[in-house]
Amino acid sequence: MMRISHRLRLGRTGVIALGCGLVAWAVAGWSPPKFAFGRPRDGGCDPKACVKEAATAMKAFRNAHGAYASEWRLLDFDRFDRPTQQNIEWWQPSGHDVVYKIVAADRDHFLIQALNWDDRPIAEIRDGMAEPVDLPGANAPLARLNPDVPEPRQFLPVAAAAMDAFRRKEMSYATRWDLLEVAFSAIPYHIYNEDVRPAWYGDNQWRPRGCEYTYKIVSADKEHFLIQAYRWNNVAEYEIREGLAEAKSVQKAGPLAGRGTRN
Repeated sequence: MMRISHRLRLGRTGVIALGCGLVAWAVAGWSPPKFAFGRPRDGGCDPKACVKEAATAMKAFRNAHGAYASEWRLLDFDRFDRPTQQNIEWWQPSGHDVVYKIVAADRDHFLIQALNWDDRPIAEIRDGMAEPVDLPGANAPLARLNPDVPEPRQFLPVAAAAMDAFRRKEMSYATRWDLLEVAFSAIPYHIYNEDVRPAWYGDNQWRPRGCEYTYKIVSADKEHFLIQAYRWNNVAEYEIREGLAEAKSVQKAGPLAGRGTRN
């Protein structure tokens, strides 16, 4: 489930209500043009298309008022399902798996971002930009796997690097995947697909998007970690530990100790 409670803000007239299409509330008698905010497709949405349409609405508002809108409720999108007037800086349209935020807006500038389920900005547009940009960050998922290299040999070094980064901050290795800044995909993806990152409040096992293997954090403490890869038979085939730059094959494969929920 998407965590949204911490994004809610109080409006001037009461508690915010998550809604689905923006409505223009009368501002000095102005009735802005309507824009069709990006409709959901294939169970999700295209954040870049959505923020681009929002930018168009922003420009129309500035043409009428001399400044960009600082609140979603001041813009108008032609949707059958509209939010209440309490929508201020955050908005999550119906059927969309991202949240949109007006980060800044004044007379001359604005910044709108699309945020993923775990609050990572994934796309943005600013004043003066013709097209929005993706914000995959340093931990973007792989676009495709090298077919000549086993999947675990490509994923496990990524996981080990995330473990090292976590330990530098927390003085211990992570015992759950959702604690790590890690992303991976074995098939084509969109940066906003949730399964390219570990599930929120996940456990010690994770199967990234399109992957053949499930990856288990077998052990982790202040000094050591062990991550193993296995397939349907629950037998470890590859592993990586602290200090290793590359994954290695498990010579004497055996069932993994303990079981968690596969993702």
